[in-house]
Amino acid sequence: MVNIVCSYKLLVRSFASAVKRPQLRQMGSELLAECAAAYTARSLTVADIQRNEFGQPYSIGSLSQRLFLSLSHSGNYLVAMASCYPCGVDIERHKARPYAELWQDIRHPLEPNSPASLAEFYQWWTRKEAAWKVFACQEPSHMQDLQVVGEPRHFYKELTIIDLSAPQGYALSIALQQEDKQEHE
Repeated sequence: MVNIVCSYKLLVRSFASAVKRPQLRQMGSELLAECAAAYTARSLTVADIQRNEFGQPYSIGSLSQRLFLSLSHSGNYLVAMASCYPCGVDIERHKARPYAELWQDIRHPLEPNSPASLAEFYQWWTRKEAAWKVFACQEPSHMQDLQVVGEPRHFYKELTIIDLSAPQGYALSIALQQEDKQEHE
């Protein structure tokens, strides 16, 4: 039996649907700073949060080598994540779409052929997005190379993928790249 120790903080916030992109970016930075401060028990502000050339958030200062951040938004929700491990978070609102066809475009050969429902598709989709964010959306270069459904021992780079409870009509997943996974019998 494998016991994986996960260390992270997650904050979820709802917001008014009329929020424009610049305001949403500011709200995201504020939520990231709040999440990072709660995780580290240190005072952090929006000024401590930056984004790299790929848009991935990170902290500046003394915590920068030990603090990893991720942010996602969909519909009326923002989700921020802080961890001592490279991490990714994704939330998606369920929208009617040809999910079986979309799944074929991103499906890894070892993953199931088709999701059984729209909700299952979005759960799998959030797993892919969260995992991709661990690597700043740069690795792998194609979603088809990123296995996140099926046997965990086959997951891309042995990522830890966790499906979390989400607001009604949403899917939410996180991914962590833990180098110090511990096995216990």
